[in-house]
Amino acid sequence: MLRMNICGENRHLRQARNRYQQGVETLQKKFKSIVMKKKGRVTMAKLTSLKTCMVLFILMQTNLKAQTPAVLQSISYEQQGDLTPFYGISLRIEGLITTDNQGRHAWEIDTVLSLRISDIRYPAGSQSYLMNETDNATLLTDCQTALGCGNSRTHAPQFTNAHLNHPNTTRFSLGNEPPIHTSDFSTYGGYKNWVINMLAMSDTSKTYFQSAQAVTIFNWDSLTWAQQAQQGPVWDTAVAAWANGSFACRGIATTEKNRDVNAKTLTTLRNHLNLYTTDFPGAKIWFTEWNTTPDSLAQAENDYLQLGVAEMLLACARLYYETNGQIEALHYHQGWNAQAGLNLMNLDSGEWVMGKAGGVYRDFAPLFYGRWGDYISINQDTLLTMEAFIADDGRYAVAFVNKNNFDVITTLGFTAPQRSYGVIYYDSVVGLEESLYNPFYYNLYPNPVSDELTIEVKGNNEKVNFEIVNGMGSIIYQGNFKEKTIVNTSSFPPGVYFIKLENKKLYEFKKVVKE
Repeated sequence: MLRMNICGENRHLRQARNRYQQGVETLQKKFKSIVMKKKGRVTMAKLTSLKTCMVLFILMQTNLKAQTPAVLQSISYEQQGDLTPFYGISLRIEGLITTDNQGRHAWEIDTVLSLRISDIRYPAGSQSYLMNETDNATLLTDCQTALGCGNSRTHAPQFTNAHLNHPNTTRFSLGNEPPIHTSDFSTYGGYKNWVINMLAMSDTSKTYFQSAQAVTIFNWDSLTWAQQAQQGPVWDTAVAAWANGSFACRGIATTEKNRDVNAKTLTTLRNHLNLYTTDFPGAKIWFTEWNTTPDSLAQAENDYLQLGVAEMLLACARLYYETNGQIEALHYHQGWNAQAGLNLMNLDSGEWVMGKAGGVYRDFAPLFYGRWGDYISINQDTLLTMEAFIADDGRYAVAFVNKNNFDVITTLGFTAPQRSYGVIYYDSVVGLEESLYNPFYYNLYPNPVSDELTIEVKGNNEKVNFEIVNGMGSIIYQGNFKEKTIVNTSSFPPGVYFIKLENKKLYEFKKVVKE
């Protein structure tokens, strides 16, 4: 599969180029042999025929720009950063403690910062039943501090009640896969009684009970008698407890598995959410450990992992707003681990390297840290998915996933190649005369900056609020001024930053590079 970043150079691409320049020639030779394989790929002939200019990630890029379709400038966009909770991960013990051949943990590698992880759930999965609540606490704190991310946790039966009051916790899941781990709750009178006791002690605004998976209920007839006996009572008991108020918590923590390369993820998730809405009305949903499993066709093409990850992210973005925020968070099943394969980062020959799934998270991060737009396409019911965004640097953008075995000419006029995903960036930036909000004019200099950054709004008599946001989406500086302010940037680490200015609910965004 060919991954594309369209019209605009990605800052992480530049970093990768600088870091790995010596290997570029070798990669280019491999690339030439790949792109000319027409089956399941995009040839050079197709690429040069596209109306919008494409940047082939990692090996090619161009500075040509595309004209922004009028429809993208007319639709409504949500607030910046609303979708960042969909950039969480579950982290297994191995992933937390493993180091590379230089003794570095994954979060100590610059590449991990490009993933812009918003939250870490630890412990992950059934490992919660095999550990003490304080295991690896220092490493976990170091990891979350380095990444500037939140802290979600699993509360297992053997943990003390103090675990429910762990500082800076974003959310809790009570147990994990209770139908499978029924015996672990037996000394507490069963899973229902244990949950009720835990809810009496915990902050219910952050607590979710763990349910069976929706896919299990939908495929009930295919289960064995033993599986039905194990799964059914837990779901039925949970439904009854929710109805009578015994489970008075925030919602449900569950797992989704994206298995079918020829199914529309958006359609599947809609069906699952309808089930949750019917059986647990008003419950918020947290996908604690979702993953994507390739089928035989996808394995042959070696691309379904990326397509599955990209489609899941876009489907959740759409459903977040269709359901008024019923889906609250999405945690990928493994951020990094020594086991190669489905992780965002893998340990390969003693070195931490970006996995296929990680490439998608990196490519979509500027969108999910930006603003989602309510754009409906007539292609939306096919195996093509498109969503509109304003990226975090202010550019209009469209992300797409085409799982069809043929190219699709989209309603926006660009061609989505067969079995590919990508992001199209347009040359129009939200700001100045083309802004949806018609904001104010300002100057920002020098750029790149070293020690002092000047922000100036000429002729302004109103207070201007501003924030400086780092590459992970964290606010590192904020203040206000009228006409001019000078920010001391000498302590800022080198990298890309974004300046957000607000004046009478009008917004401007600007990118600045710290040398």
